[in-house]
Amino acid sequence: LYGPLNMHHVVLKRMAARGRGSVVNIASDAGRVGSSGEAVYSACKGGGIALTKTLARELVGKGIRLNTVCPGPTDTAILRSFTEGPEGAKILEGLKRAIPMRRLGSPEDYPGLVAFLASFPILAILGGDFMPDFNRGEYQVTFKATPGATLAETKERALAVVRELRKLPDVDYTYTTIGEA
Repeated sequence: LYGPLNMHHVVLKRMAARGRGSVVNIASDAGRVGSSGEAVYSACKGGGIALTKTLARELVGKGIRLNTVCPGPTDTAILRSFTEGPEGAKILEGLKRAIPMRRLGSPEDYPGLVAFLASFPILAILGGDFMPDFNRGEYQVTFKATPGATLAETKERALAVVRELRKLPDVDYTYTTIGEA
């Protein structure tokens, strides 16, 4: 967690002074649900997710948005190195079978979402942890009420975000309204 802590310490001061900013942290779905044999990794990623959510709550009044992208199994050289040989091939196939889309994530799956989160001009997305890992066939997004906005205004902003997310390829999006803000 030292890297994210140090980065936030430097960058967020400058964003607060400007009165605006957006941070997109990269964690892992392992930080949300755990991962066998990766306790320390999962704990660090979970800490990053919690840090992002906490800072998002603390800094929204200063015009700063923070979100986390939480990739799941992604077809990279490091994953392939862990899944070499007959046992590794079984693990890889098991991962694919557990994913509704029956494929691993690809490094190309993530830049669009990161750019979207970094550039979206409204405060409708705040403190979300996005899972573009196809494990559940959807992104999970937390929408917080914009200070001073009515529930109807917040809901309309959330729906605008969902409409934009639906433009990204290969993923279905759902949303749920949870009570009043």
